[in-house]
Amino acid sequence: MAENKRKRCQNFTFDEKDKLVKLMNTFKNVILNKKTDGTTNQAKNEAWVNLCTRFNSTGTTARSKESLMRVWEKMKTDAKLYKALSKSSHNGTGGGPSCVKTDIILEQVSDLMGRACTGITDVQDSDADQITEASSLPILGDETMEILIFQNENEMLLFLPVVQ
Repeated sequence: MAENKRKRCQNFTFDEKDKLVKLMNTFKNVILNKKTDGTTNQAKNEAWVNLCTRFNSTGTTARSKESLMRVWEKMKTDAKLYKALSKSSHNGTGGGPSCVKTDIILEQVSDLMGRACTGITDVQDSDADQITEASSLPILGDETMEILIFQNENEMLLFLPVVQ
């Protein structure tokens, strides 16, 4: 039963995590690709093998491809949590400094992941009409009518409320 257990390795140091993030930047277009077809998976596997070879060529502790993949997944999870806590702390009431300690490695990981980590922010509904201008124009004598101009992506629309 003890034979099936995975042998525990030394914890990753700050420098090793930093080196992994820098190497991931080199292979990010392949490894972070969302496709999962056979060709893409084979390219991802080859990229992980190359990353592992480069990682082990400059370090003192040899790491397996599986351990690098495992720590990368953990760092991605931690980066998502870090960004969520940072956003929550930033949007909280009371002002003052953020209660979330800045982590350089997690910042780099979230930058690498892009929108997968930060989510979609400040997206406007593209189908919604935007009010660009409001003006009052004299219509038939002394009566005036307020004209609101709406602008859509392809055309300009006019909205005329009831005469005042």
